[in-house]
Amino acid sequence: MKKWLVLALAVLLCGCAKTEYETMADEYTPLPPEQMARMVLSFDSDQEVASMEAGEQESICFCDGYTLTRQVMEAGDLDKTLRRVTGYSRENLRIMKQNQDGCKRYDFVWSCAGEGGSQIGRGSILDDGSYHYVVTVMASEDQAGALKDTWNGIFSSFSLNTAPEPGRTEP
Repeated sequence: MKKWLVLALAVLLCGCAKTEYETMADEYTPLPPEQMARMVLSFDSDQEVASMEAGEQESICFCDGYTLTRQVMEAGDLDKTLRRVTGYSRENLRIMKQNQDGCKRYDFVWSCAGEGGSQIGRGSILDDGSYHYVVTVMASEDQAGALKDTWNGIFSSFSLNTAPEPGRTEP
């Protein structure tokens, strides 16, 4: 009986040894700003009435009949980017996803009430894993139909250039 008791205690105490575990941190580190890609976008600049830039990562162009915005945001949370751009969550938008030049591309449209009535917006996001490169256009509902061809040209030209700018050296 004592042998069984000693054996049972030995088995129970064997599990009390100090154990070390190795863990891996799931940390996201985006590329530094100097390694960001540049957006390539073609639109008729003759239609541009005025433009404003909020640093290198955001600009707004007021064109004849529509507004065009370009933004760069940190990647990782598509829903956060969509909310910031459209005011809607991912579940409330119909998003077309495709691959383009090694990036994920998300195209979407939305409507909202504006100062002069209903507004129609169209947008596209290129996600390279570090940044969301966003282009949107917006116009009044009655002008959006006439701008369809213009907008198609803008979004078909939207891409990223990952080559360094002249004078910039790669690390």
